[in-house]
Amino acid sequence: LNAVIYLLDHFSPLYLTGWYLNHRTPEFYQFVTSAFCHANAQHLSSNMFPLLVFGKLVEEELGASGLLVCYILCAILSNIASIIFLPSYSLGLGASGVVFGFFVIAIGTRISLRNFSWRSTVEALIFGQYVFEKLKMEVAITASGGIAGVNHAAHLGGAAAGLAIVFALRVVLAVLEKSESSSTPRVR
Repeated sequence: LNAVIYLLDHFSPLYLTGWYLNHRTPEFYQFVTSAFCHANAQHLSSNMFPLLVFGKLVEEELGASGLLVCYILCAILSNIASIIFLPSYSLGLGASGVVFGFFVIAIGTRISLRNFSWRSTVEALIFGQYVFEKLKMEVAITASGGIAGVNHAAHLGGAAAGLAIVFALRVVLAVLEKSESSSTPRVR
């Protein structure tokens, strides 16, 4: 979908700049649509690769509908961070906030103390080390003033969104497990 929207935006008469997040006068739909738009081919490819890798991991744990819900939530929350921390003359576009959210969700959903699995543990360690380094680098770059044209607020907002989603999933699962165990009749 990102590639199709990129082609429509850059190579057709349908200029989709109205889908970009306009920080001065944001429209509600731009909090989602901007996460499907990209400035150029390099921007698109630098988001598509981690979306493919980490999106697949998220989909394995949460299914296709869970992947879509996470994409939309990470887009909205990372764009809210962008609106809060960037100047009003900014335009936001790209899926990097979603990418950072997927980084955290992919690792957070693989870590389980109840259902231990060597495969999930090894994946969490390998991908987790990569994610930790990306987050550490992002914090360092942001603390030093950032890189012009890169939405560091959206990156960190996306990671925070991913963390919130993992936490919410853990709470919901704990409540469901507790209600299931209390409604199951005991055998004597």
